[in-house]
Amino acid sequence: MFTIRWADVYGKRSQLAGYRSKRKPGAVFPRHNHDFDELFWVESGAVRHELNGKSTLLPAGTLVFVRAADVHELTWTGPEEGVLVNIALRSEALRKLRQRLFPSENVAWWAKDEHERHWQLRPEQLRTVVQAAAEVPGEVPELWRTERFVLNVMALQHPAASRTAVLPGEPEWLWEARQMMEDPAKLRRGVAALVTLSGCTAEHVARTVRRVYGKTPTEWVNDARVGWAAERLRITVDPITMIAQDAGFESLSHFYHLFGKSFGETPRRYRIRSQTPVA
Repeated sequence: MFTIRWADVYGKRSQLAGYRSKRKPGAVFPRHNHDFDELFWVESGAVRHELNGKSTLLPAGTLVFVRAADVHELTWTGPEEGVLVNIALRSEALRKLRQRLFPSENVAWWAKDEHERHWQLRPEQLRTVVQAAAEVPGEVPELWRTERFVLNVMALQHPAASRTAVLPGEPEWLWEARQMMEDPAKLRRGVAALVTLSGCTAEHVARTVRRVYGKTPTEWVNDARVGWAAERLRITVDPITMIAQDAGFESLSHFYHLFGKSFGETPRRYRIRSQTPVA
């Protein structure tokens, strides 16, 4: 085991730094700890994470909080290369943030159980983290930018923070059903699930969906399925056929047709473009 020290890796950077790495299956980042705190997320592929002697397989979309004293090891798994994004924070800066803003929170870095520090994010939550990290530029980011990043991440623990806004004219029952349709198990059931979740008749759901979204329920479900599939293409290495089936498409050709209509390219080209590593 070895210790990674801030001064050796990040030099004069102030309180936050990060990197993005792409590695082949079987690659190992050996057992270590730090003199700083960190968090990382699995952007694509899968990683086996050993944290203080407990091993967990992390699929794409998993966010992990690591304390300075933690001993951990990472092993890239899966059939293809995986991408991991790491954000390091000086422990003193994080301690001051906790004192000021999160004195009673027992989540994230401060969770008592190691497994509670593994968060599986929904696609829109992962986008929030990626965007938050992108808004912390430069070698020495201002303190307020670092604080905003931490606040954006912490907000993910509150369900309301990650839910989409109510659209003009959208009744509460339809908004609630729309949130619940983000579950792929419900999305696969299609319009029948939307009707069941709404608690209204199929006719009333159809009229309201057309009025609010300008689409039939079938069109809305297909768009939601394509959107979900696009996220899986971007952050996983799952086979395209599997993603299409998991989204609820019984016909692969129908999936390709709707995907091309929405994104202007094939699922394969979309995946290649989306997963091109950043230098």
